Amino acid sequence: ILKSDCLACHKMEEKLVGPPYVAIAAKYLQDQNTLNTLTQKIISGGTGVWGAVPMAPHPAITPADANKMIKYILTLNSKSTLTSSK
Repeated sequence: ILKSDCLACHKMEEKLVGPPYVAIAAKYLQDQNTLNTLTQKIISGGTGVWGAVPMAPHPAITPADANKMIKYILTLNSKSTLTSSK
């Protein structure tokens, strides 16, 4: 996260341009489907989930790095732990 431009739009607990990391963690289940979906969203960008402002694509971020970012963000929701979906 620190090596990318994520912090230009996201903060830990406050909305900046995009949602705060804690809101992302609270919204999504911690499972493999979420990891896959959000990893792809980081790389390809997205729109409509958090309002009218689109998330810019980040094609230079590898799937492995995006996956690590998402795993970290999802740990900010202490209510559940990462599980495998089958």
